[in-house]
Amino acid sequence: MSTTITMPEARSAPPQQQPARGQNETAVAASGTADVREPGLEGKKPGTPGSRKLMIPLAIVAVLSGLTAAGVGFALSYGALRDAAVGWGFGSGWESYAFPLGVDGLIIALYTADLVMAWRRMARPWVRVCAHALTAVTIALNVSAAAGGMPRSPGLLEAVQADPGRLLGHAMMPVAYVILTEVARWAIVRTARLEAGHLDDEALTLADWLLNFRVTWKIFQHAKTYPAPYAEARQFVRQLAIYRVWQKHRARYAEGSTQDRASVLDRMPALLAPYGVSVEEARAIPARMLTQEKAQEASRRQAERQEAEDREQQQRDDEKAEQTRKREREQREKAERRERERQEREDAHQARMDTLAKEADQARQEAEVAKLKALADGEVRAAAHQAEATAATAGIQAQAAQSTAERAALDAARRAEAEHQAEENARTAELRRKAAEDLQAQAAAEAETQRLAAEAARQERQAAEDQRTTAMALKEEAAARAEAARLDHEAARIEQEAAQVRDQATQKAYTGATAAELDRKAAQDRQAQAAADAETQRLAAEAARQERQAAEDKQAAGRALHADAQARAEAARLDHEAAQLRTEIARAERQAAEDEDNARLQPRERAVRKVARMVLTSQTGKVALYDIEQAMGVKESTASDYLKEARALISTGYTLPHTNSQEHTTA
Repeated sequence: MSTTITMPEARSAPPQQQPARGQNETAVAASGTADVREPGLEGKKPGTPGSRKLMIPLAIVAVLSGLTAAGVGFALSYGALRDAAVGWGFGSGWESYAFPLGVDGLIIALYTADLVMAWRRMARPWVRVCAHALTAVTIALNVSAAAGGMPRSPGLLEAVQADPGRLLGHAMMPVAYVILTEVARWAIVRTARLEAGHLDDEALTLADWLLNFRVTWKIFQHAKTYPAPYAEARQFVRQLAIYRVWQKHRARYAEGSTQDRASVLDRMPALLAPYGVSVEEARAIPARMLTQEKAQEASRRQAERQEAEDREQQQRDDEKAEQTRKREREQREKAERRERERQEREDAHQARMDTLAKEADQARQEAEVAKLKALADGEVRAAAHQAEATAATAGIQAQAAQSTAERAALDAARRAEAEHQAEENARTAELRRKAAEDLQAQAAAEAETQRLAAEAARQERQAAEDQRTTAMALKEEAAARAEAARLDHEAARIEQEAAQVRDQATQKAYTGATAAELDRKAAQDRQAQAAADAETQRLAAEAARQERQAAEDKQAAGRALHADAQARAEAARLDHEAAQLRTEIARAERQAAEDEDNARLQPRERAVRKVARMVLTSQTGKVALYDIEQAMGVKESTASDYLKEARALISTGYTLPHTNSQEHTTA
């Protein structure tokens, strides 16, 4: 049968809080060992309030008497220390009188610091060692002084043999101070431990070492190897011993017969007696340990079952997490696929829109071409209608002349002829109206042509706006003038045709309406001529404005180049002046160094003069402390002192070497 026993754990650091006094110490609660009480610890409590009131006067008397004894001891050893100081080369002046005060003061300071550190639980052994060493020096000097003051000045051994009481009397007072200090330290440490809740007898005593050296050494070894209080180390060693005894006899007690069990129970008190375990507790340990082992085994099995369940739960959680990651990955892939499809649809839609835009541009261009062709066809039809109107007008005039000649002879047929003439007049008016409409359509076509030409010119100007020059403006002005000349020529032609029509209209009395229509056409032509003249003037003004703008741009560029040249010249001048200034400063520094070497100035005087030269060579007459720190390699306070002394030196007439070299030479 195999069982699992948990070994008691060692504390790696002192506990933060110890159990209260009067409580039963548990030997093994969770570590697998039995409950064991530490003997001799019950019933010990601090004094009652009445005893404390009685102890206060005693403590005051002890402190006052101790201080008196310490003062007397230091006063008596003062002479011995002074004589030793004179012999050690301190002289007979104040040094020899101050040496004993320093030694005794250092002893008091070290012992006091040790007491304070012990009260704060921060004791350092080397502080006590140093204090004891200085006290030993004082004792040795006192003994030496006592031996030297005896008749015939015998040696130390002879003095001890001749008068040991004399030597003991001189050494007693420093030793008494050490004893008083140790008593106070022991009281402070013990009080601090009691206030912190520690056991009052947990320290290892001389009786522990003499009576049970092996166990005491184990306690001491554990307390120092694994920093822990001695009470905790005692408990650990006791628990470990009980555990080892139980492991040695466990099999016989758990699997043996009744006689074997009785034998184990009889041997347990003797085996555990060195560790302070009583007979009843020792005999109860096997049953308690066996019960605890069973409980631990049940706990272990429960822990294993819980661990298996945790592993299964973790596996299920991992499977769920894997499924979740798989779903997220699938969703991410679907989203990416949908995004690619959407992007492809957008690309296809964009390509289709680009194709439609190209087709629309092509259709628009074709429509413009068709429009231009329609305008040209309209002009051709207008010319044909005009020719027909001219032929019809000639026929009408011939018929009118014939009717005038035959009017006198054909009175009977006058009415019929008049009706026929009216019909002819109506047809002629219709033809002339058609001719006027054709002329109006031709004018509209010409206006549209001019508008298209103007639109094309505007687009060309917009495309070449960043590269606009005076030559382009002149070219546009020439084009505008040519267009104006063409419009003038067209207007003159229209005016001539209108004059011809008016002349023909005056020859026919019955054609008044046609003449009025021709006058209206002439007025429209004159209005078109005025509009063309206005457009020509506008184009000329625009060309002039562009010329002025180009001239202004050239002037601005010239001014910018001039300003740049001036700035470069100014920068070159400043660089030249800066170079001259640096040369002058370097020369002044060399001259100042020579003058300072000749004058054999101290380093501080040299530094002050260098700071003064920095002030004199600065443009504003001011120098920052940071610049002085960097130049001289000193701290801020020293730089401030240098600056103050430099200003004082300048106020006395100090200047650069090239203007006051004689002053430097005689400095």
